[in-house]
Amino acid sequence: MRPLILRIALWISVLSIGVSSAASNQPPNPGSTHHSALQSEVHSLDPLLSVETNSQLIITNSYDGLVRWTAKDGIEPVIATHWTFSDDKREIRFHLRPSVRFHDGSPLTAREARLHFLRILNYKGYYSAHFENMESVAAPSASELVIRLKKPNPYFLHLLGGVAGRIVKFEKRRRVVGSGPFRPEIQDGGKRVLLMRDEKYWGPHPFVKQIDFRVADERRALQMTGKGELDDLGIFSLNLKEIAELPAGRTLRQPLWATWAIGFDQRVKPLDSLAVRRGIADKIKSADWVKRFFPDQMVAYGLLPFGMPGYVDAQQPEVPDTSVPIGGCEATKDCRVVIEIPDFFQLSPAFAAWIQDEARGIPGVEVSVNVAPFDSMMARYAKGVMGAYLVSYNAEYPDPSFLLRALHSRSKSNYLGIKDSKIDEWISQADAELDPVKRAEIFKMFNAYLTESAALIPLMHVIHTTWISACAQGLVLSPVGEGYFDYRGIKNSCR
Repeated sequence: MRPLILRIALWISVLSIGVSSAASNQPPNPGSTHHSALQSEVHSLDPLLSVETNSQLIITNSYDGLVRWTAKDGIEPVIATHWTFSDDKREIRFHLRPSVRFHDGSPLTAREARLHFLRILNYKGYYSAHFENMESVAAPSASELVIRLKKPNPYFLHLLGGVAGRIVKFEKRRRVVGSGPFRPEIQDGGKRVLLMRDEKYWGPHPFVKQIDFRVADERRALQMTGKGELDDLGIFSLNLKEIAELPAGRTLRQPLWATWAIGFDQRVKPLDSLAVRRGIADKIKSADWVKRFFPDQMVAYGLLPFGMPGYVDAQQPEVPDTSVPIGGCEATKDCRVVIEIPDFFQLSPAFAAWIQDEARGIPGVEVSVNVAPFDSMMARYAKGVMGAYLVSYNAEYPDPSFLLRALHSRSKSNYLGIKDSKIDEWISQADAELDPVKRAEIFKMFNAYLTESAALIPLMHVIHTTWISACAQGLVLSPVGEGYFDYRGIKNSCR
């Protein structure tokens, strides 16, 4: 019941006035560089284009929003000092700090914040479904921002604490400029990202002068760490055997609201066929996957991870009938399905071989597995042309509605290509329901239905296990996903 209690507490807090919790602005320690790694290249620092973990990690640690969410304190003020709700709970009035400046030195006022949220209102892409309840935004004064909602929603502040809520503006040549403790700089065509301390930041200064992120797959990152070139492997989830072979350090563990799964995009034939999807799902068992590769992880029976409302275990609730196949393959032709796997895991070839072997013997269906560059996978994923793929679905917010709302038939970010009236109805019911217990029941039906209809094959819920050098401290892992790991307080005594 703990997650439920947390959400009730958050509902109470967001209806009241936010209380400032900014720490004192202590002078930073003398310059040092902390060295870390990313799994894939970063090509954009635009929050609205940040749909994968590595870009989100950079933006999270570089830019500020009106508020942010932490597992320790829930919703806490950042650029906004406090906020109030109108009597009908549809209008939120934010009061902004007068001392906030962009990294280029220009002031960040309510006017600039308004332009950021107007862009979100007009944006057509991944985050569109997340912010569809936002009706309008106004700036009555330089220090006041007013956001009007179409209907009351106690979880809207969670959105503002996410990546898309990080306020930026654009300079010439569409250069992104934000405000935050670090100024990001992409180098080497995205293969390296430097976070440089902003000496004029209004809030607590970082302890290190800069953080140097290098792109490396898991094998290369482990080799670099063994040579003393990296100070943490935060974004990589490692097994305990791998960690035992690394230099002296500490093991960090954090259950994530994330689920590894094989997703099926139903816009790509023959995955529009329920019979084809079920044929593959019947062959690939999550318990076998966990036992084979990650015995310290949790077996997944649904998309929503452990700790979130709607989580289901092996005993799933009854769901509406899905026995009638939809679409299918021509009788005279075999169905061919390619499952894509990102190449940055050390075990990627082993994953591919196991899935290939498990998926043999499906009548009329030929399954092959392809290990592919992550960047190319994400490009095809965004266009809805990838078909089947291994991916980690991260909740991003401490409420499942945002993850599930993306599956609405009209959603621009429908990552499974689903068009299903039952799912649309559950989304509407969850949006209208304020009772957390009843919402959880709706999410549970939704979650079980996704598995029953073979929209995806849930494999495991992630307990993120990683390594940090004995010389370093201050890295804070977040349950909402690797993209929200906090490096702002990192210290390094050996550099």
